[in-house]
Amino acid sequence: MSVAATLRDAYALELGADHIIKNWGFDEALPMLAGKAAEGTMGCAPWAFLGQDVKLMDKVKEYAQKFNPGIPLEKRTIHTTQAWANVLGLAEALRRADKAGDLTGEGILKKGFETMKDVEIGLGLAPVSFSATDHRPQSKANIYEYKGGQFSILDEVDMKAGWPAKWEKDWLGW
Repeated sequence: MSVAATLRDAYALELGADHIIKNWGFDEALPMLAGKAAEGTMGCAPWAFLGQDVKLMDKVKEYAQKFNPGIPLEKRTIHTTQAWANVLGLAEALRRADKAGDLTGEGILKKGFETMKDVEIGLGLAPVSFSATDHRPQSKANIYEYKGGQFSILDEVDMKAGWPAKWEKDWLGW
């Protein structure tokens, strides 16, 4: 709500500013709360908006309708996709740790997550990698724009490729 209020105020004051919003404030609720002020805003998200044509989105929609038939898909948000992506990543780590025979907390971390290298999760995520020294799952995020009543991908930004020295030394990875 704070993002929507800021957008409405900036719009009312005719500031003409560009707004780039991180994923928690840039979702399907934003245009509903901000109205016309949401037009042209940009935001980043490492996963796809619900319903976009990406790998496994059909499963997300199928299960959403199956287990919560009272909530129409158009009332759901990108955070549904976010939750599925998180669970799919955890499931992959659990499978790996189980195969290694170590489903302890440390085993899931070291023999699960930290063995993941360029794993395709789906749902619009860039390949996921973890290591013993870097727990950032990916370096890429999609930049979306809200325009004409829909969220569309403008570009993909790869922080590691674009700023390798900062990625390595300045930005937290543990």
